[in-house]
Amino acid sequence: NLARQIANAHTIFNVAVSVVLFPFIRPLSRLIEILVPIKDEERESALTRFIDDSQYRHPSVAMVEAARELVRAGQLTAEMIDLSRRASLAGSEEAAERLLKLESDVINPLCAKIESYIFELSDRDLSRSEKRRLLHLRELVTDIERVGDITVSLTEILPDTFSLQSRLEPKAIEELEEFVKKTYRIYLMALQAVQRDDKDMADMVADMEDENDHSYWEARRRLQKRFDAGQLSPDSNRIQMLILRRLERINDRAASIAEFVRRSAPNSAA
Repeated sequence: NLARQIANAHTIFNVAVSVVLFPFIRPLSRLIEILVPIKDEERESALTRFIDDSQYRHPSVAMVEAARELVRAGQLTAEMIDLSRRASLAGSEEAAERLLKLESDVINPLCAKIESYIFELSDRDLSRSEKRRLLHLRELVTDIERVGDITVSLTEILPDTFSLQSRLEPKAIEELEEFVKKTYRIYLMALQAVQRDDKDMADMVADMEDENDHSYWEARRRLQKRFDAGQLSPDSNRIQMLILRRLERINDRAASIAEFVRRSAPNSAA
């Protein structure tokens, strides 16, 4: 069947070309960026995906899109939590570089753009409920930006973050990695609660944050007990305490984000 042969030939050709070019996607992307550089105004426009100035005429729509943009920023900071684990506890230099680039090139300018967008929106004619939601969105920007800052500080506990493996016992690193993973899960769930406007999920985040608080204080007590018994060096005790405190701050931010969903619910108090 000639028609079938032509169709098969096109399919085989397209698949073969895709397979051959796949390993060269990144180099080709870099080459295109060099040959056709992005202008500053285009870069700023590409920074956001859901918000633009045309939405100011429709505040209710603008706030929905601002929340979507914030969730996107939050998902990027969630990635930064995992990158901070790989950088500080697994000694990945590539993860550390990716983390710093995300904060400086994406999170900081993106949060500044969203905050400016919300500030401009606040000058529009808004209802009382819209003003209240806008205030909550501004608080959400702060929470997400602070999480990005904390992930960076996790890699700055030592001048040389990649020496952590030589300063801590393997069991200590394993326990800290588990704390990071729990923190990552609760933070991601808080963002999902915002994305879905799910109050039940927000309540689950609050419960999980309480459990993490308990685990955090138990871990601190164990560390202090080992230190008092001379089983832990001052340096190791300090490093583990600092990491735990930073993770606890991220947990607090997750609880704050969940509270955003609770307060934004239609039946919540003003």
